[in-house]
Amino acid sequence: MTTQGVELRKRLIATDQPFTDGNDLTIGETATFQLEVTVPDGVTPATITDDLPDGLVLVGSPILRLTYTDASGNPVTFDGPVSQGGATLADGASLATSLVGNDFTIDFSQLAAAAAPGTNLSGQTFAIEYIERADDAPALAAGDTVQIAARLATPTTGTTGPQSVAVDIVEPDLSISKTFVPDQAQGGETVEMRLVVQNASASTTTTSFGLLLTDDDLPTSVFSDVVLTGFSGTGAIDTVLLDVTIVVKTDGTGQSVYLITVTDNDPTFAIAPGERLTLTFDAVIEDAVVDGTTVDNTATVQTYTSLPGDPAVERTYGPENGRDIL
Repeated sequence: MTTQGVELRKRLIATDQPFTDGNDLTIGETATFQLEVTVPDGVTPATITDDLPDGLVLVGSPILRLTYTDASGNPVTFDGPVSQGGATLADGASLATSLVGNDFTIDFSQLAAAAAPGTNLSGQTFAIEYIERADDAPALAAGDTVQIAARLATPTTGTTGPQSVAVDIVEPDLSISKTFVPDQAQGGETVEMRLVVQNASASTTTTSFGLLLTDDDLPTSVFSDVVLTGFSGTGAIDTVLLDVTIVVKTDGTGQSVYLITVTDNDPTFAIAPGERLTLTFDAVIEDAVVDGTTVDNTATVQTYTSLPGDPAVERTYGPENGRDIL
């Protein structure tokens, strides 16, 4: 025989992005949590409060599960009505909430557990599922571990909990390097220009999306031609999803320069932690270039993002610079 009482259990059951693992959450990603509520036989009102840390927000309405599958894979059914505001709720009903600051509260006017006295409590448990999102907020940064804590209170039992679940905030972290090989040349010679974009491999790093890279410090007075000779990626980087263009333009000082632009042509283009994208170009030195001329050249990852596509919420990063002198 199991002593009847109030219990509260909380767990993370899913996130909406396949590239994060376990309890990792990147900016803009959502997580679905499950609260299991066990109450003794009889009728009681109850209040559930969930304390959201700064930067996490409730998305939509919590959902009542009177029949569900628990963490062990066992089917669970609540024996008795659950009510809000005097209205009995059906399985799958959206629950009314009230928000105070960053916390939300669910008030139940009646929980009527109907299991026989002295039996185990499996028939007196129901679940609440709800979604929270990691917002693009200053309070959240890679390496943060945030606790989401829930409490249950009834008039006769006081407060049960908190029951907490931790999520770890992860973010992409791109860097870029630029190299001229060799770093000295004469008119008419060709040098290789190499751009390398790398995502960090730390445990707090996740996949990057939405790449925009530019290099526009290549004056036509020094270079007679700039040609893409190759690009490759380590790991699962798919270079087919990249577009590379080279055009001549006039910069803000009136100087004629080559502009290299690298963009993704598909929202699924990604650079996972530890992966590296390499682009190589042949730059031909103008025949009439003056000896002693130097080119201080910077390539820039202008932007990249935490999520693929155009979600309502994500974090945009950049610029990141890579520099070399020829």
